[in-house]
Amino acid sequence: MMAQQVLKANENGDLKDKLKVEAPWFGIFCSAVFDKNLDFTLTTPSVHLIGKKDFTIDEGYILSSMFYNPIVIKHAETHKFPKLNQYDIDAINKYLSNVPEIKREIQKMMALRKKQMRPKL
Repeated sequence: MMAQQVLKANENGDLKDKLKVEAPWFGIFCSAVFDKNLDFTLTTPSVHLIGKKDFTIDEGYILSSMFYNPIVIKHAETHKFPKLNQYDIDAINKYLSNVPEIKREIQKMMALRKKQMRPKL
């Protein structure tokens, strides 16, 4: 839950103003504890590792749906960071190599949203 709130605060610029830090380039999640009452889409690129035997499997999918353009890696294990096969490692590496492009796409989308939200005079 803390990561979710920190990412949202960072995207809003709240942390940058207070802590003088930039938004993270990406997040990797293998846990799905989060605040279900928060209703927003996180724009930080993210990798979600979801175990088929994880007691938080449903929450893992819900959490991943709260992110813009996430990658979801399913594994056969429980609630832990799994040993990944080469296919999954390659998929994560490919995704992360595109993070700067994804961030540019997100920034364009956010600028357009902000422009559309401005009141017309």
